[in-house]
Amino acid sequence: MSAPRFTAPRFTAARLVRRQLAAEPATGALVAATVLVVSLVLSLWPRAVDALLGDDLHEQVTSLTPAQRDVTGRIAAWFTYEPGPGAPGDADPSLEGDELDGSAHLAGWLEQLEGNRAAAGDQLWHVLGPPEAVATRPSDPIDKGPRAAGVVAETLAIRTDLRIGDRVRVVEGRAPAAYDTGGLYDAGSPLDVVRDRPLELMASVDTADRMRWAVGETRLMTGVVPFRVTLVGTFEAVDPDAGYWSHLESTLFPFIDEDGNVGTTVNGTAYADPSALPALVLADGVAVDFWYPTLTAQTATADHADLLRELRAFLAEAGMTSELTARLEDVTARHATFTGLLQVLAVGPIGVALAVLWLAAVLATERRRGALALAGVRGASRTGVRAALAAQGLVVGVPPAALGAWLAALLVPRPSAPVAVWVLAAAVGLAPAACMAVAAGPAMRAARPARPDARRADGAHSTAGPSVSGALRRRARLGLELAVVGLAAFAVWSARGRGLGGDADGGTDPLLVVGPVLLALAGGLVALRLYPLPLRALTRWLHSRRRLPHFLGAAETTRSARAGLAAVVALVLAVGVGTFSGVTLSTVGSGVERTAAAAVGADLVLEGEGLPADAAARVAALDGVAHVATVGNAGRAPGRLLGSDGRVDVLTVEVAEVAAVQAGLPGVGALPALAADDGALPAIIGGRDPEDVGDGGESFVRWGSDLAQLAFEPVAAARSLPGVSAGSAWVVVDADAWAARTGAAAPVARVLVDLAPGADTDDVATAARSALGAPDDAADRPGLDAGPRIATTSTDAVRASVGDRALVRGLTVGLLAASGLVALLAVVVLGLALTIRAPERGRLVALLATVGAPRGTTWRLVAWEVVPLVAVALATGTGVGALLPWVVLDVADLRPFTGGIAHPPITVDAGVPLAGVGLAVVITVLAVALAAARARRTRTVVVLREGERP
Repeated sequence: MSAPRFTAPRFTAARLVRRQLAAEPATGALVAATVLVVSLVLSLWPRAVDALLGDDLHEQVTSLTPAQRDVTGRIAAWFTYEPGPGAPGDADPSLEGDELDGSAHLAGWLEQLEGNRAAAGDQLWHVLGPPEAVATRPSDPIDKGPRAAGVVAETLAIRTDLRIGDRVRVVEGRAPAAYDTGGLYDAGSPLDVVRDRPLELMASVDTADRMRWAVGETRLMTGVVPFRVTLVGTFEAVDPDAGYWSHLESTLFPFIDEDGNVGTTVNGTAYADPSALPALVLADGVAVDFWYPTLTAQTATADHADLLRELRAFLAEAGMTSELTARLEDVTARHATFTGLLQVLAVGPIGVALAVLWLAAVLATERRRGALALAGVRGASRTGVRAALAAQGLVVGVPPAALGAWLAALLVPRPSAPVAVWVLAAAVGLAPAACMAVAAGPAMRAARPARPDARRADGAHSTAGPSVSGALRRRARLGLELAVVGLAAFAVWSARGRGLGGDADGGTDPLLVVGPVLLALAGGLVALRLYPLPLRALTRWLHSRRRLPHFLGAAETTRSARAGLAAVVALVLAVGVGTFSGVTLSTVGSGVERTAAAAVGADLVLEGEGLPADAAARVAALDGVAHVATVGNAGRAPGRLLGSDGRVDVLTVEVAEVAAVQAGLPGVGALPALAADDGALPAIIGGRDPEDVGDGGESFVRWGSDLAQLAFEPVAAARSLPGVSAGSAWVVVDADAWAARTGAAAPVARVLVDLAPGADTDDVATAARSALGAPDDAADRPGLDAGPRIATTSTDAVRASVGDRALVRGLTVGLLAASGLVALLAVVVLGLALTIRAPERGRLVALLATVGAPRGTTWRLVAWEVVPLVAVALATGTGVGALLPWVVLDVADLRPFTGGIAHPPITVDAGVPLAGVGLAVVITVLAVALAAARARRTRTVVVLREGERP
């Protein structure tokens, strides 16, 4: 009986990869976790940015009134009794047809407008709603009736709308009946027919009440066409806030014209049945207003570039107008700045993540050096070894990358994600395979045993070949380093010259996007070249001292950059991105503060009519109030400002009080002195640029019952004064000087309040309103004697309003996310750099222990390995982070994030560098402690046995 035959198990490629991964699971898990995080962030980033841009577009469109954002048009229509098609937008718009059916004409217009919308383009068709069209006969005088006491005259515009029944609710009476147009144009004079056929109308409750027009009452219009009109009903809007009413002014409420010289005129609007349209066009025709409502909710998911292109073409072809075009153009510029900043931020974490993957690949190959050497001895080719390591990289890279992309799709679902999202995830998944394949080459060369024929016959080393190749490598490395530094300088120059939207298509300059990585790489190269110089001097000094651990640590750090270029550049980039993020947040925050200060002009402003003369004293007596100033409004009078005639608002202030209130407000300058002598009143001229003061020209207003001329001496000019005034024609003078010249103080129009430290704005505002006599709810005043209607504004409210905008929230989250991610990755980089050196460090510690080295030797050696690296990275990274704001923020338009009209200055918060140094100290201490603890676990016997190997 023969002995059993044993055969070695057959190792397939898959089994070999599995065995190698199982032999070093920690490294594979680290790579997989890094890939998962990076893939999730890179897949989430474009989706989140796309959602933020959509929210911002929706915010910007919603901020316009419906009449501003809707696509609108107007034509004049009249009646020609000739068959043929006709619709709004035709060169000769008219009411045509064999039948006098106004409803049919309105329906035909709407049908053609809907056809135009269907052909407008995919993006625009989804954003524009179904068309609206109304026909309005211009206002004509109408009898004011017997009950309109105090009214000099009344006018009435008559409107028709097919869908008015869906928009209003009849309160009294009924809706108008159809108008009989039979024989209207058969008679010799249509005016005689109209005079004998009363036209039924319905008006809003407020219009009928203000015109004193009772339901059932018939009145005569005294214009060219003598319509007899009967009010048969009153209505109220189903939705008074609907966009429909913003297109039709003076419909729900009449327009009241108060003229002190003439009297009160009431201008109302009423609705007739659409069948009356052929009669309404008599003589002067009707104005047809038509528009497409903008569906604001649809703008959040629209491609604003395509939407803008389609909208321009549609407006040009249809002859319509909309302020949506200008707003979309502004949004395009805003989004270019926003995406440019986020792209610059995103490159930082990507660069650090690539360094993590590279160091993890180096660690994996270093741990497999023995296996690689054995494979080389057994005849394995370099290509085969690289392929095996690449396969391991695919196993630990592709599944986590796919998982990250899938999680991003679940967290931020988008109807159509950009292709770049999937491309980035795929690139991250393939990165470990590429890094491990490239890192295998140096590891195989280091593991290869020295060749016996590497010595000459006389026993001396042959150095000719290595010397030449080493010199060539040094020259090539120096040339490459100089090229990187030159490219970084060119990126800075390009960014300074072109900015965040320098491309012809409005995209971001690619050199600006990769600028942080280039600057970090250049800084790291320069640091690696320079920082050994002081260490060599320190090593020589330590050589003569009895400090063996310090001498060994300094010597090891001097000989080479132990962490490698990748670790240095990654740490420099992490510090630079963190610093840039902090400076950007500080700059945007200071810009928002300046915006709030310029918009309000004080911590709190109370404004309204009928404020008491002692308003300042009442508010100053409240708790939480530090200083108070008032702005008086003397009224509007004819005058001349710097040579321009017109009506001028005269405002009065006390400069010292305003200065006390506005002390400390960022960006708010002090008012010039306005004290007056017996000559002209010193004044600040509004609505002008500062340089206009030198142009000369007399300035005055005519004041009083006898219109006496009060001369001004312009001492300054401004477009606006925070807290005082903004507008096109105003003048600010000293309150006491004005009272002395006119004999009366100007009524108080505004109260500026400087709050005491710790005071609550809302509490002070409530107390101030009560002290000034305002009712608890000014919106529901029972009568005119209920007290002044006071509006309050605070810097806190403006600051919160600006900070709640989509782009500001997105930028803040992006900056914080980028800083947190690079900080986390920087810890991983430092850990990997120390782990790669762990075997050599452990052997050195074990050997030193055998010769009696003190117990603190381990952490001192680790500290010498970590502290110079962190210090160099912190110094160089801070320099890079300080340079990036000058490169990026100085050419970026940050006004969309601050809400101001001026570019905010770059601001550095002192807490930013302090936070960076503190975090670096904490990371360094933890890294030293963990690395030292691991080094002490290396057993001396293992080191000695390794030293016995041939």
